Amino acid sequence: MTNPFQLVHDALWEALEARDSITTLVPAGNRHKFDTASVPTNAPRTKDSPEIRIVPTTGVFNLHVTNADTELTKRWDIQVITQKGAVTDMELLEFEILRAVLAMDFDDLEWEGKSFVQNVLVVSAAESLLPSAQGVAGWATVITCVVSMIFATETLIAV
Repeated sequence: MTNPFQLVHDALWEALEARDSITTLVPAGNRHKFDTASVPTNAPRTKDSPEIRIVPTTGVFNLHVTNADTELTKRWDIQVITQKGAVTDMELLEFEILRAVLAMDFDDLEWEGKSFVQNVLVVSAAESLLPSAQGVAGWATVITCVVSMIFATETLIAV
């Protein structure tokens, strides 16, 4: 059964993979979707980068935002890792990811026959330098997307 959280997660991936600039820079095997039981390791890599992961992190649930509605706000972190020392490589990927999220049409997402995404915010992007034991420096960034969803409380209870 598909749920709204999975629909948003899949839509984020579809947006990223719709951009040739991202799919050219990040090989398919380095786009970690967590849609199977296998989870990538955190082992340092020197040749197999960059990598992208979309990780659901936190949620805030206002069960009765109005008499009839429930608001679910969920956060997804788009994590990017590169083993190249040039900051321009990270900045290019970060910029392309922001363009992909901007181009998303969340109005098309429906659950139980109704559009549910109310608002999408990219609230932060934090970069850090990643030195490694092999002397290969890389970069990591986390782009945080917050998605607010509104549902008829009656629909949530009935399904």
